[in-house]
Amino acid sequence: YPFLERVCVNNSIAARYGLWGPPVLKVLADEFLMDPPCLALFFGYMNVCEGGTIETFKKKMETQFLPSWLTSLAVWPFILLSTFRFAPTYAQAPIINVCLVAWNGFLSHRNTLSKHQEASDKKIEGHHEDNAESEKNDPEDNLRIAFK
Repeated sequence: YPFLERVCVNNSIAARYGLWGPPVLKVLADEFLMDPPCLALFFGYMNVCEGGTIETFKKKMETQFLPSWLTSLAVWPFILLSTFRFAPTYAQAPIINVCLVAWNGFLSHRNTLSKHQEASDKKIEGHHEDNAESEKNDPEDNLRIAFK
């Protein structure tokens, strides 16, 4: 965040766009430049820790990345705007890190949902395979064949 502060000061963002210019620029940088790679790193790290494969990582990214990022876009701008606008630069990182504790809990919950969804998908597939197998070995069919 000190880097973003220097960018804003060096480019006179406040003089050009008013008091809300620097906070808005910082929020846009955070949400669109930093958040997507950080979410991908989070899901990748969790996948490695869980012993997942490339396929499970791809599945998590397909099912959990967009909802997580959209939730981030709905929640974080308010936190970041107020922090960047009203907190001094030296206090911004600690304030945001406190909020990140709750956010990481949310992401862990989202990751767990992905695991449960994957398990239920496997259960449904197994159920369909069992039904297909039982239809092949239906005793009534065997009786019909025997009496023809």
